[in-house]
Amino acid sequence: MSIPSEETAKNLAGFLGAVHDIGKATPVFQSKPSFYTSTDLDMQLLERLQGAGFEGIIEFRSHLMDPSATPHALAGQALLESYGVSCDISSIVGAHHGCPADNEEILSSQLSAFTNNYFQVHDSRSRIYHRWQETQKMIFEWALAVNGFESTEELPRISQPGQVLLSGLLVMADWIASNEHFFPLIPIDQTLITDAEKRVYNGWLRWYKTAPRIEEEANDIISSFKRRFDFEPNDLQVKLFEIIQCLSRIRGGDPRRLFG
Repeated sequence: MSIPSEETAKNLAGFLGAVHDIGKATPVFQSKPSFYTSTDLDMQLLERLQGAGFEGIIEFRSHLMDPSATPHALAGQALLESYGVSCDISSIVGAHHGCPADNEEILSSQLSAFTNNYFQVHDSRSRIYHRWQETQKMIFEWALAVNGFESTEELPRISQPGQVLLSGLLVMADWIASNEHFFPLIPIDQTLITDAEKRVYNGWLRWYKTAPRIEEEANDIISSFKRRFDFEPNDLQVKLFEIIQCLSRIRGGDPRRLFG
């Protein structure tokens, strides 16, 4: 087990960032329709996968068991558990789009009950089963190596407050890295990013701000939410908005003064 240190914490954060979407390396995710339901785009992507050795992926959609049972965050948590990663780390991956599943649920149902979703077929002796399995393990081992871990055993154990902090960090990093203004999409016919360091540097410059972001004053949270997100806020979001507005008036109207 690693001795707690700033370097270990940094390496662990990097590992979580590198491995958090491993659940997308599954046939159930790769065969999902695109967000805008572009049939041509979906077929191009499936053909690329088929050409890369994932045979039968085009016909796979008709063999899906239950896509909603294996969302990619949960799939990532399940895969990490199968590699021996302790639940204090795997649960952070499982929680990056909501909340993690408990350990018993993962071990008792995921990989065994929804095998097709993870490996395309039930037969563990099948070539395509091994193709998915090897790809997933390769991503996991790469995430370990690039962050200074030689094996699962070197990953540190994390306290519950540490899990909360790392979950928040991972969620925010995921949002930032998914922003197309910071990190533009690559062309469909491009397989590699030629200069990853430059891409990260440029994305950082586009994102980085020297002062806290202060939103324009919004008196109507319902219309503000609908304009920005195209849906209405839930009860908790409304209540939080009302508290901030109230405190802002008490502290002189400047949201920045709420924290000092």
